[in-house]
Amino acid sequence: MGRMMLNIVLLLLGSLLIARYLRRAGCTAAANVLLLSSFAMGVLAFVGVMALWG
Repeated sequence: MGRMMLNIVLLLLGSLLIARYLRRAGCTAAANVLLLSSFAMGVLAFVGVMALWG
């Protein structure tokens, strides 16, 4: 379970890094969509891992 949590965190950090570069390039709308979708995916993955764990 710890490895799954690590994968979720790494996925979210990667999305934040990509969104930062998109913002610097001037694509703020694409960065916002990426951040919202990665946050939603992270929340769903976290809930799924907690459901498996509990």
